[in-house]
Amino acid sequence: MTLLQEILFVAAICVSHLCVQAGIGQTLPITKGVGSRFRVANANNLSVSIAGYVVALGTFILIAGRLGETFGQRRIFIMGLLWSATGSLIVGTSFYSSQLLFIASRAFQGIGAAFTLPTGLELLRARRATGLRRAIIFTLYAAMSPIGLIVGALGASGFVLLAWWPWVYWAFSITLTVLGIVSCFVIPPAHRARGLPSGSRAVALELDIPGMITGIASFGLFGFAWCQAQVVGWQEAYLWIILTMSVVLGLLFVMLEACYAPKPLIPSSALSWEVFWILVAIGCGWSCFGVWLFYDWQFVERLRSTAPLLTAAHFVPVASVGCFSVVTTPFILNRFHLHAVFCVAMVAMMVGGVLASTMPIRQSYWQQLFISIVIMSWGVCMSVPTAELMILRVVHKRHSGIVATLVWMATYYGMGLGLGVAGTVESNIMGGRSGVHNRLRGYRAAQWTSFGLAGLGFLVSLALALASRQRKNPARRRQGPRRERYDGP
Repeated sequence: MTLLQEILFVAAICVSHLCVQAGIGQTLPITKGVGSRFRVANANNLSVSIAGYVVALGTFILIAGRLGETFGQRRIFIMGLLWSATGSLIVGTSFYSSQLLFIASRAFQGIGAAFTLPTGLELLRARRATGLRRAIIFTLYAAMSPIGLIVGALGASGFVLLAWWPWVYWAFSITLTVLGIVSCFVIPPAHRARGLPSGSRAVALELDIPGMITGIASFGLFGFAWCQAQVVGWQEAYLWIILTMSVVLGLLFVMLEACYAPKPLIPSSALSWEVFWILVAIGCGWSCFGVWLFYDWQFVERLRSTAPLLTAAHFVPVASVGCFSVVTTPFILNRFHLHAVFCVAMVAMMVGGVLASTMPIRQSYWQQLFISIVIMSWGVCMSVPTAELMILRVVHKRHSGIVATLVWMATYYGMGLGLGVAGTVESNIMGGRSGVHNRLRGYRAAQWTSFGLAGLGFLVSLALALASRQRKNPARRRQGPRRERYDGP
């Protein structure tokens, strides 16, 4: 592969990662327009469109890696781009239909994004770059996450200003389609895929179809129940039925994976109680971030009467602080104790949540909001690589791919659940009443919920740190802690 070919290859993978995050940010500026079109009394209930996207992303990322291994990473990666393009096209067209189609197609769009994340990362790893070149490639890839979030918000704000909101998704669909076509030419066929064995039973065992069905159904139904609860309330009996079904299917999934699956989606050697609690902690932290992002945006745009484009400009530090965090991550993780960094990241999310929860309506941007954005962005961007490295210290290095998938699953799924929980709290506090005062009370309740979620993540991370300290025997303490160097995803 020539230098030009490698640049185009890396650019295609990085832009796909940017588009995954843009799929989150692009919905923030249009909630008012979507609510007006579909006559939604409380447009904040449209947070379910973001929650549906990230819940679908976090759910289907569970099977994307196995599909990539079986059918080829390149093939599934390109399929994911075209899938997302189709979903985005349907989202824009839902303007002529209903709110139900808008939300369902957003979840459909998230499924495509789930297929591109692990396959894109595996394609990058397959190039086996070393030294400075590897550092540059994976730094660029990681930086696409905060940049994509803001690019999506800025682009959508521009379309709202110059055109109308369906063009946000139609233009995104065109972009993804072009990217998929370009990827066919710039991404060379990698290693041969394993392919499928002959016989339906052998296929089911190879793909772990029972695990796929029960896992997707369990996570999907659980996320749907929480997202739907903010719209109709938990007094609806069918939500409790769905929630119970999701728990039963989850237990069945665990039993199948642990006892019967010859090739489980999540190998038992990649899981332990410590790994589980690390995922819980980072899931709580990112649920805080999802609530903080959505409700801070609504606070600035609606209560402070700020135009969408200027509101997007308020959040630009998310990208700059995120890029700074990506560049400094190797220095920090290779010099400080991982549990300490993880706890500090959770504290940063708590502080960002407190600052957002106590902002008055009439206040300068620089007094609290800017500080909240800087602190929250640093904590969020630092938490992911720290969690990955903490898990890699517990499991074998051959599981590095599944570790990244588990952390991504926890972060995105946590965002969706957090929005569902905060939306339920907000709906109950507002009680269907309108007006600035009641809207502010609802926002405050949601923002304090984000603080509570981050606080739970901090308590779990602190317990992990204390347990890790107690496990060290005197000989280990004299030798110093075992360290894994961080050199990229």
